[in-house]
Amino acid sequence: MKNIILALLLIVLIGCANKPWNKKEKVNAAMFTGLAIIDWGQTRDIVDKMYDDCVYSSDGTWHCKYSHYERTNFMLGKKPTIGKVDTYFPVAIGTILTISHYLPKWRSNILKGAATVELGIVYGNYQIGLNVNF
Repeated sequence: MKNIILALLLIVLIGCANKPWNKKEKVNAAMFTGLAIIDWGQTRDIVDKMYDDCVYSSDGTWHCKYSHYERTNFMLGKKPTIGKVDTYFPVAIGTILTISHYLPKWRSNILKGAATVELGIVYGNYQIGLNVNF
């Protein structure tokens, strides 16, 4: 919850910048941020499922029912922890919004591109049955 508030604060701070954002840019930023927050919740669901029903066997290894779940985000790694996920997403959202702010000529394209990528990720996660888990 603390990280969600941080992400929302970053959006508000963007409004304090020198070059004002137009209405379309604000809508694109909101779309990107909303989709990224959904992706964040779905990623938390993956992490929960990866470690559900794990049992320690007599041969000294862990066996997990959902061990086939892996994130494809190279920055998080294949088996991230909730803490790593909860750190990554606010930083990633803030980074995209900050870059967009300081590159006003490219702002619209950056935000549309980021929202499109997030839409694909969210839809793919939905198709494999992931929920939003906060």
